[in-house]
Amino acid sequence: MFKKAIALGLALLLLCLAACGNASTPAESAESQTGATDTATPDTDEEEEAATLTELVEAMAPANNHDALVLAYTLFSRKVTETTEAMEAAGLAEEEVFQSRLVEWSRLATENVMDLISLYADRDEEELAALSDDPSYMALWNLYMEEMDEEYTRMKIILADPEQWVETARGSSSAAVDHETDGSWPAGFFFSDRVPAIEGFDAFKATDAGTAYGVEDAEEGALFFLHLTYDEMRAYIDELLAAGAVEQASSDMGRALTWVGKIEDETGCVSILAIQDSSNEGTADSPQGVLMYCNWDYYTVTAEAGVR
Repeated sequence: MFKKAIALGLALLLLCLAACGNASTPAESAESQTGATDTATPDTDEEEEAATLTELVEAMAPANNHDALVLAYTLFSRKVTETTEAMEAAGLAEEEVFQSRLVEWSRLATENVMDLISLYADRDEEELAALSDDPSYMALWNLYMEEMDEEYTRMKIILADPEQWVETARGSSSAAVDHETDGSWPAGFFFSDRVPAIEGFDAFKATDAGTAYGVEDAEEGALFFLHLTYDEMRAYIDELLAAGAVEQASSDMGRALTWVGKIEDETGCVSILAIQDSSNEGTADSPQGVLMYCNWDYYTVTAEAGVR
């Protein structure tokens, strides 16, 4: 249950409840679908010098945001193909952790970015230039560019060492320890006196899974709620913020909520991963609420490892 729930949270951080199973990679035919056949593409040296996908696109000086999105989509799709080929060559393409990434990449490219590109494919240059003043368009544009940027960076990490990425993405082999609980706030753990108490959970587990990311003396504790409403989780997050927590990332879909933040001071760091999903069955394998606390910077460390 521990690993299943945390894996769900990682998927939700990408603003999607991903379906299980294999996914085809985003098509490499972005040029033919968007009219970008004459758009220049970077050479290998330019790509290596650019720290992010956004920087790479900016260096190519697109005429407007629509053209920038087309370029980003094209480069993103090619990177998916390159990464998939590298994983196949390493015999790792069927790994569950990689297949879940393919689901996310396909969803992002074909269900989100391509839909937005297609809406404006027949507009003239003046209309495309005016999109930068359209708040609804720019909200989606910023969201999709940020998501592609993050996943593009993840793919570069995978390509650098596919075997190491899979090992890290699988997480620690350390088994989670079950602690008997009556749903009362646990005492004596690293987070017990650092974050607001919450009661009524159905299971409490602990592990040192952070050691998989190179964190020495890593500790994680997770509370599982078979039944927890969206409003209850939202209220607890508000308590965290009032207690000095800083938000690092969030995804709020109305019936599914994921929030990552941390409290850090001279005492140390407590990272918090909050997951709530009203569509879950409310069983041990499918709890509606999870609160995970780490004594290390979960958000930053996992991002640098390319596994968040």
